[in-house]
Amino acid sequence: MAPVSPRLRIIHAAREHFVMYGYARASTNDILESASAHKASLYRYFKSKEDLCLATLDAIGAEFSGRLLELARKTSDWSDFVQRWTRLLRKEIRSGGFQGCPLSRIMAGAPRDAVRLQDRGREVYDSWAAVLEQIYAKWHSNSPEAADAPAGAGERILMIYEGAAQIYMLTGRMEVFDRMREELLRVK
Repeated sequence: MAPVSPRLRIIHAAREHFVMYGYARASTNDILESASAHKASLYRYFKSKEDLCLATLDAIGAEFSGRLLELARKTSDWSDFVQRWTRLLRKEIRSGGFQGCPLSRIMAGAPRDAVRLQDRGREVYDSWAAVLEQIYAKWHSNSPEAADAPAGAGERILMIYEGAAQIYMLTGRMEVFDRMREELLRVK
């Protein structure tokens, strides 16, 4: 296996710290320590903490979209996609890897006046909604429901997922994903 570049190690460590502590409380020194990288490496690849966070948001966006598209390739219809997605979330919880939505955790700590971060967060959210819209349309484009369905199914799907993730993080109740599954199967 090829060694991971310092840039990727820094982004991976930044993701962990930004998700755990939020943008404002994440320390670049702690990120560098976790990445086993030097400050010179940080500034070789990123002009600032904000630029590092922008790259981290891009990585998170691409990873989540890629996982959804891969899951869609392995499923036979919308119901199968929803069933598998909720099973994967439950598996992630049982393994201790579920941290809620990384995008919302990072953006909750981003300063409101950090326009580039706010814009990139919205771009990532919109890209996820577009991927979910594409996946939904894959199985509904020829159905009678599709003709009656207003645009925006992807955003509705994402809102249902985000709500379930937040409620789980607040309550620790896995049954919120049962409700998520039921709601996703009713999306029109």
